[in-house]
Amino acid sequence: MKKLFIIIIVIIIVIAAIVFFFSNYRQNIPDKNASNVTYTCPMHPQITSDKPGSCPICGMDLVPVVEEKKNESHKEHQEIAGYTSISLGEKARILGITYETVGIKDIVKILRTSATIVANEEKTYKISFRISGWVDKLFVNKTGQFISKGEPLLSLYSPELYAAVSEYISIINSIETLSNNQTVADTLVNLKKSSKEKLLLYGLTEKQVNEIETKKEATRTVTIYSPYTGYIIDKNIFEGQKVNSNDILMTIVDLTTVWAIAEVYQPDLLYIKPGMPATLSISYWGNKEYRGNVQFVYPFVNEQSRTVKVRAVFYNNALELKPGLYGEIMLRYSAGKHLAVSEQAVFKTGEKNYVFVKHGDDTLMPQEVVLGALGDNGYYEVQKGVRKGDVIVSPANFLIDSESQLKAVFSNVKEGHVH
Repeated sequence: MKKLFIIIIVIIIVIAAIVFFFSNYRQNIPDKNASNVTYTCPMHPQITSDKPGSCPICGMDLVPVVEEKKNESHKEHQEIAGYTSISLGEKARILGITYETVGIKDIVKILRTSATIVANEEKTYKISFRISGWVDKLFVNKTGQFISKGEPLLSLYSPELYAAVSEYISIINSIETLSNNQTVADTLVNLKKSSKEKLLLYGLTEKQVNEIETKKEATRTVTIYSPYTGYIIDKNIFEGQKVNSNDILMTIVDLTTVWAIAEVYQPDLLYIKPGMPATLSISYWGNKEYRGNVQFVYPFVNEQSRTVKVRAVFYNNALELKPGLYGEIMLRYSAGKHLAVSEQAVFKTGEKNYVFVKHGDDTLMPQEVVLGALGDNGYYEVQKGVRKGDVIVSPANFLIDSESQLKAVFSNVKEGHVH
């Protein structure tokens, strides 16, 4: 009886061992009907799970994403790390995805920089005499006073000039007296010519010399007339003052044209050329615009600011542009015609730039691009990455960017690259 009991116990243990073995074996056999769905968080794609749930970071519900096979027809395109190709199909219409065709565009740049108005050096004049004397009367006696060419500046008493006028009159009288002697008359005519040139060099006008010849009278003082039109910006002379030859008596500036001096940084120098149009505006005058042209690019770089001066010329007939004013100058130039994509079509990762190229099967493939200058008309010059005629997504869509990144993450998870 005892022996039978032991046999029964052994049989029960064997049966239990067999059941336990087969139970573990079935759990280790992969279920062919198991789902291939992976769940992830839309905001944190690094979170993945093989079953529904909530994101441990933000609490959002995990959403399913079904793995898609990669299209073998696009192997020639280099995929960007963290991105992969996507096929939207009907979703493209629902999302309102639009496209643009890569083509040749004129890359237009508009440079805006501050400028200072200064007097035109080409129309700045210094008044001085070639003789000495005393100022008897000063007709222009205020700084800032306007004077036109031909108006009297001052009357001057000069013994040297008085002697030259007397000499000229004597030669004229001698010619009339000795006109019968041809040899002497010819000599006197030559002397008259030299004497007249001397008076003109001393500062007398042609009209004054002709009057002297007509009246044959030397006056104590001679009126000196302005040879230029403009404003007196510097006056170093007063009535009764003695002046010497070559003394700078005053400075006259013609303000009908002025210069605008702007500072331009080195990268823009390639496009700044003399003769290109320039627009000047003064903010506190309602941004009224003045049209001019670039006249000169200075040959030196400021070592502190790393800028180069650019000079533009503007007409100033209304005299609104006063030397010393600050304004803003705008230079519009073309960087040439280049293969280009719109700025809104470019996705930027911080280190690299890329676009999504559309293929015939409606697959969107991320493609890295090397960009050049960005024009103010909204187009980037493309140096490398796409070809003329390529169709790309435009404007860049956040949903497409996210979709590509999510699919890339899921692909890496399946391959065991993300832990």
